[in-house]
Amino acid sequence: RVAFSRLKSEVLMNDGMEAGNTALKILPVRVAPSAVSASCGPSSTSSIASATEEQNAAIAEISRSAQETASITAGVLNSVGQMADGASKTGQASKQVLEVSSGLYQQADQLKAQVAGFVSSVRQS
Repeated sequence: RVAFSRLKSEVLMNDGMEAGNTALKILPVRVAPSAVSASCGPSSTSSIASATEEQNAAIAEISRSAQETASITAGVLNSVGQMADGASKTGQASKQVLEVSSGLYQQADQLKAQVAGFVSSVRQS
């Protein structure tokens, strides 16, 4: 109980969450050997110490995995941003092509009308 209450107060004091900071701080378990001996006796000290080491190794692996996941997520977000930028540029180019083709269509109509007028005037002559 002594070890647990010390551990609990340490976790509460060092929860890693600060205002505006969304990062999670994962702390290793720290139990003083004297606290273990006082609460469980000397024969259990080595097994508890071993379990604590295993727990610390698991926490370190979880932390490494979380950091790797965060790095991969940042890469994905960067790729999505580049794709969105490319899509925006493609949209702008499509708009320009539409405007140019619309202008060409109007010029073709004008040329058609002029040719029809010219052919009509030649026939009347």
